[in-house]
Amino acid sequence: MTNTSPRPRPQLEEALPHQLRRAGQAWTALWQQRLPDLTSPQFAVLLALDDHGSLDQSALGALAAVDRSTLTVLLDRLEARGLVTKEMDPANRRRRIVALTDTGRRHLTAAVEEAGQLHARVEDLLGEHRLRQLVEMLRVLGDMPVQPSPGGTGPGRPESGSPNR
Repeated sequence: MTNTSPRPRPQLEEALPHQLRRAGQAWTALWQQRLPDLTSPQFAVLLALDDHGSLDQSALGALAAVDRSTLTVLLDRLEARGLVTKEMDPANRRRRIVALTDTGRRHLTAAVEEAGQLHARVEDLLGEHRLRQLVEMLRVLGDMPVQPSPGGTGPGRPESGSPNR
């Protein structure tokens, strides 16, 4: 059963949103130092395509956890760099099928090496067991159902404006 009693006001250092934001900022700064030409959402898209093969944009967005409007801009940038192709689905002209190019696969291979170095740095800090626990806890939080905001128009997740395109 969920405890519904009001919690005392947290101190800043104990506030979950603050610590999640700080961790995200630290990770993003480290990521940009090692992979300045590839954002982590772009990396997720390339990984999803490498893991699953060609996908329609809707399935790709769901797998990579990128909203539709952000994904459109992100894919345009990856396509302009020759890392992915987008083609109309002959069975449904409204759908676009996205595929990883050979250049994209080579770029991903290099990026995986760099991302592995970042992963190793965090593992050195936390230890293997705590890092696995952290990743699992973050996965659970990421899978948490989001209730529609009162009087809002969407499910409570941002639809656009992400700086990680």
